[in-house]
Amino acid sequence: MTKTDLLANLLAKKEWMFFETKRILKEPSKLLETVVAFANTEWGALVLGVEDPDKAQWEARLMGISENPTHYAEFLRLLHINIRPVITGLQKVEIPFNNK
Repeated sequence: MTKTDLLANLLAKKEWMFFETKRILKEPSKLLETVVAFANTEWGALVLGVEDPDKAQWEARLMGISENPTHYAEFLRLLHINIRPVITGLQKVEIPFNNK
């Protein structure tokens, strides 16, 4: 699957109990709430740097984590120090793209 295909699949997916998209402008503690909610259920996927589908469509939803690298770094830091017991099995996948 190409990067373009993967992005198209992510953008076509509807948010539901096991799939959420969030812009990185959200406070890192709010992003942690989603991770904890997933951890307390059967897991899910949190896609950062993507606008809510009700606020933008298709490629216009792609904001990227470069929108607020400080919040992204803080989220990753808090993820490892604020959640106990430590969540295992987390996977981080970054998809580089040029935001136009």
